[in-house]
Amino acid sequence: MIAHGYENLAQRKGDGVASGPAHAWSGWWTRGHAQWPFTSRQGIASILTETQVLTGGEMLPGFACPVSGAVRVMSTILITGASAGIGAACARAFAGYGTRLVLAARRVTRLEQLASDLEREHGTRCHLIALDVRDAEGVASTLGGLPPQWAEIDVLINNAGLGRGLDRVHEGDPADWDEMIDTNVKGVLYVSRAVLPGMVERGRGHVINLGSVAGHEVYPGGAVYCSTKHALDAITRGMRMDLLGTGVRVSTVDPGMVETEFSVVRFRGDQERADKTYTGMTPLSPEDIADAVLWCATRPPHVNIDEIILKPLDQASATLVQRR
Repeated sequence: MIAHGYENLAQRKGDGVASGPAHAWSGWWTRGHAQWPFTSRQGIASILTETQVLTGGEMLPGFACPVSGAVRVMSTILITGASAGIGAACARAFAGYGTRLVLAARRVTRLEQLASDLEREHGTRCHLIALDVRDAEGVASTLGGLPPQWAEIDVLINNAGLGRGLDRVHEGDPADWDEMIDTNVKGVLYVSRAVLPGMVERGRGHVINLGSVAGHEVYPGGAVYCSTKHALDAITRGMRMDLLGTGVRVSTVDPGMVETEFSVVRFRGDQERADKTYTGMTPLSPEDIADAVLWCATRPPHVNIDEIILKPLDQASATLVQRR
């Protein structure tokens, strides 16, 4: 049986449990009257120590807080839009800390290559699903039909999203509008609706939405895309209110300019036009965003990170960029 959730470390003489700043140490953690050994090493932040928890014969990833004495066990992470960019970077970041991954995207071939790389580099166990988040019935049936060993999602990363064009509203293509709204807004709702009931029932979980500075500003040619990210911001805030008292955390990570396939998709494969987006400046990388997502997910259990906004140093707003 896999243990989940937050537990207290047993403070017993001779167990080697550190009460001060954490370094490499070992000891025990408790659940009721049962105890399991754990080992840890210096973690990803001064307040947290990466922990391996042995239970039911399986080593599970977790993070120990030497201040509060709490251990958070993270087992299964679901990432949408995981085939490239920020989604793939999140998969690599979480794989580096021993989690199991449910990777979802439309491009399954890319998922297979990513899963192969993660297994080779980290020994990561991955479950791959072909998923178009715009398909309400498909999302419900696919996520509702996950094998039992993959069905309990601990962290949901709603990453799938896109932009289409920079047309002014009176010149825009309604098909582009539908694609952005269906993916960026309704897709998040469909996936969250499928995953959240299980989190609420178990009394734990974390939803991390990938927003954008476009959810806080508006720029010319971005009326519809910006509206979808404003909507996502409202969904995130409302979701946090709806889930108050359930033990489920809700966060959003809202980046500025990140060099991914986003601009290539926005300009329908026009690589030259996409490259000009980042000419003369240093954009964020997908790994920068994945680091922020991982940081949100690994805070102590009483902490909820509502929102992170991050931009390149060369960017002050959606439209003000320093180029050299």
